[in-house]
Amino acid sequence: MIGNPEFTRNIWLQLSWQRVLGAAVVIGTIYYASTFWGELGRDFASTGGKWLFHFVIGLWSTRRAADALAEEVGGNTWEVQRMSGLSAWEMAWGKLLGGTAYPWLCGFFCLALMDAGLLARGFPRNEILYGNASLVVSGLTAQAVSLSVALILLRKAQLRRRLMVTFAQVCGLLVYANSLFKDVVSLVNGAQEVNWYGHSYPATPFHLASLVVFGCWIWLGLYRLMRQELQYRNWPWAWLGFLAYVVAYIAGFKAGQGQPVTAMLVWPFIALVLLTYFSFLADPKDPVRYRWGFDALRSGDLGRALSLLPLWPISYLVTLLVGVALAVLLSSEPLPPGSEDWLRYVWSSIRPDPQVLVIAALLFLARDLLFLLLLNFGRWRERADLAGLVYLLIAYFPLAAILSFLGSYRLLAIVIPFDDHNAVMSFGPVIVEILVLGVLVQRRWQLRTTVGLSSRTA
Repeated sequence: MIGNPEFTRNIWLQLSWQRVLGAAVVIGTIYYASTFWGELGRDFASTGGKWLFHFVIGLWSTRRAADALAEEVGGNTWEVQRMSGLSAWEMAWGKLLGGTAYPWLCGFFCLALMDAGLLARGFPRNEILYGNASLVVSGLTAQAVSLSVALILLRKAQLRRRLMVTFAQVCGLLVYANSLFKDVVSLVNGAQEVNWYGHSYPATPFHLASLVVFGCWIWLGLYRLMRQELQYRNWPWAWLGFLAYVVAYIAGFKAGQGQPVTAMLVWPFIALVLLTYFSFLADPKDPVRYRWGFDALRSGDLGRALSLLPLWPISYLVTLLVGVALAVLLSSEPLPPGSEDWLRYVWSSIRPDPQVLVIAALLFLARDLLFLLLLNFGRWRERADLAGLVYLLIAYFPLAAILSFLGSYRLLAIVIPFDDHNAVMSFGPVIVEILVLGVLVQRRWQLRTTVGLSSRTA
């Protein structure tokens, strides 16, 4: 660690002896005062230490992680750092752990306060150990998410705004929120064990293991984003591996329980749809860069073409494969087993074919991506994603609700996936939308690449 200049620089900036002494005095005073209040004081020490840790690591450190890059960009020193001899990995962890060094110091003092109170109350040591590990891993994961989102916004030339730094912090804070819950399944049915691929695992260790694995994936993503920022080539295999892991992880909760294969694919399919939207929004969508990728593919330079390939086409392809498999395996039963009473009533009144809904969802996903791509190839690229999401949300919710209220069910297939019990009416409108948007995207892309290449050549 000492051999990393970026980490060492941040340590010197963050951990002055005055700040270290101040943190130790404040936390020590809280613990010393709590010892005079007996059982009530020990309870305050454990609970107060935990909530102080949530505040310091969940709120403060995620802000510091997002600010670690924004401060460099705002101070016009980031370009100098990019030209330094540091590798992408050294830059990533040096900036992340170094920039959050003081919050982590305060957080470990809070953990010590919490553990002292729990030990005094007779809590088992293994539960305390699992709790500490869960909090630390959640903090490291949340900070990596904040810095990763900051890097994504930097690629989209939007990090200079303080609102975007706050957005990066909020993303990390949402990830950290999982540490507020004891285990995964307690949110659903309060069970103490998790059934995964037919085997039962204690909920707390399973939750911790899941956090560690997902945290490793997020740190890998941070490393790859830093590689892109430092102009290294990235291959898409890591993203493919992550998509495969997400499918395997989610499917494991239904596997080995006598459930059909379709039950194992429904939630992975939904997760892949969300990841497709996420990967699209995270991409800078540079039309000239897309042109370079196609030119490399036509010239036979497969390595360069793969390095220039965006992640969202890969995400859509995997989603398409899982969706087609789900549609083929789905039965024509109008109601899936295990639905709630109100959902059963709504579903039985509409009686849609699940296969039609899956295929329509894939078509609407393609339509949404083309629509957002059309906006990004326009004049206002910086606001294209936000504006496009607003338009799509209006179409999916208020407009669909209005059409339903007016009884215009045949028009619903224009705005949302809907089974009209007629293939032409169910798929025809969205296919027309895809064709029209495809033509418009191609024309605007040709215009933008012609102008972009001319300006860069000039």
